[in-house]
Amino acid sequence: SSLAKHFPREGIIIRDPSLELIDGQLPIAKFKNERFREKDYSFAVEDFTRLADEEEKVRVFVQKFVTEMRIKKMTDILREQGQFTRSARDIPALTAELMRDIQTEDAMYYDKLEQRMLSRLLPQRVNQLFSQLLQRGDFD
Repeated sequence: SSLAKHFPREGIIIRDPSLELIDGQLPIAKFKNERFREKDYSFAVEDFTRLADEEEKVRVFVQKFVTEMRIKKMTDILREQGQFTRSARDIPALTAELMRDIQTEDAMYYDKLEQRMLSRLLPQRVNQLFSQLLQRGDFD
């Protein structure tokens, strides 16, 4: 988007202290550069809950919320723990970290997902994206 051209950083936060507090919090506007987004927010919770097919629900979630940026975030966690090998051996640990992240960051979606399907589809997506990142040399 044109906003990303003007803000090469991760993003900006705009606060206006003259605004009224909402539930004790100052309202803010956050603009995040597309290159740094971990999720595709174009899919609202209401849209998600309208999906009747459980497998479709999991597929949409995995597609929208398991992104290259989020995989990179998980590799940073593994690297900090001294567990990142830059190989396919990282996939189970990446998947586990991602599952923990989803449970905390995306609880409103996670609670509505069929867990067996998520356990099957999540590692497939992690494998696909991580393999692409490895082939591109993103971790060299």
